[in-house]
Amino acid sequence: MLLPLLLCSAGALRVPRRAALRNLAAAGVAPLVAAPPAGAAPAEVFAPPAASLRGRTIVITGANTGLGLESAARLAEAGADVVATARTAGKAAYAVDEVARRTGKTIRAVELDLGDLKSVSSFPARLPKDVTKVDVLMENAGVMAIPDKLSTRDGFERQIGVNHLGHFALTAAMMPLLEKAPTFRVIAVSSSANFGASKDAIGKAIADDLDPKEYSQWGNYCLSKAFNVLFADELQRRFEAKGLKGSAVSLHPGAVQTDLARYLISGTEKAEAGVALADTYATMNGFQQQLLKGLSNFVLPIPLGANTQVFLAASPNLAADGGLYFDSMKPAKPGPATGDADLAAKLWAASERLTKVKLAI
Repeated sequence: MLLPLLLCSAGALRVPRRAALRNLAAAGVAPLVAAPPAGAAPAEVFAPPAASLRGRTIVITGANTGLGLESAARLAEAGADVVATARTAGKAAYAVDEVARRTGKTIRAVELDLGDLKSVSSFPARLPKDVTKVDVLMENAGVMAIPDKLSTRDGFERQIGVNHLGHFALTAAMMPLLEKAPTFRVIAVSSSANFGASKDAIGKAIADDLDPKEYSQWGNYCLSKAFNVLFADELQRRFEAKGLKGSAVSLHPGAVQTDLARYLISGTEKAEAGVALADTYATMNGFQQQLLKGLSNFVLPIPLGANTQVFLAASPNLAADGGLYFDSMKPAKPGPATGDADLAAKLWAASERLTKVKLAI
């Protein structure tokens, strides 16, 4: 809990990489290590029974790496028809190959750039023709702590544009397929960083068209994660008002050793070039290398980090538990600002206006 409070506070507007790493050490947690420790014991990893998900179609964003790839593999092993998405065709193809290598299972993959609303709106038409319904939409993709302010193709600040607005527009595009499933679920992968966004900061961000006047690499990230929770809650309220047999949930996966911190550690240039963190380890200075090694004791390996979202995607009743926030496969309390229904409604209205997408439920 301390990490988002340290880094998302009003004073954490521009945090140099070395200073940010020191803050991570002070917090006693880290989102990433350069070289992962040994994998989790099999008994600790949640795995749905084989064949238990036959007939269930699951779409996962950002499925070419980290939690998304792990989720794709585990859900495919349980019999689900998994459609993996990634920002480029090459990354999408990698997801297919990697799941086959790990599990022997075949998944499908479709290119999807959440930073490009044209890519988002055209996504349903680019799905395999036999995908006639979607049971689970796992909104897993994201970017974190970009040191320099970057924009999406549509001009939105990158972290809020990808983490929230891209997924908002995707949900709108996918609703017809979700509603064709007997029951369905939208899973918003948030973070405990939602605690770092106050009601005042959220209100100001909405007033600023989700583009705070003073850019903050951590402040914007925490806002985007609070938006994930607010969006899921408002989505659930609208499902209930319309009488839909679906649920919207959000979750904190834990501090996990993924590539999510690539901007923070590698810097903007290497991160934008798609260089993986493991490939930058040799170029880090001694301080960074030793700090990352020490922090490896405080983070979850990817198999454990994926537990909660796999658990939610594999639920026998996808219409249950709507509006809840999960941590460690159990309901938990998100940050206090995310419980404000008025803010959630205002965020929804701003998101529709900015994306020019009507989420008609």
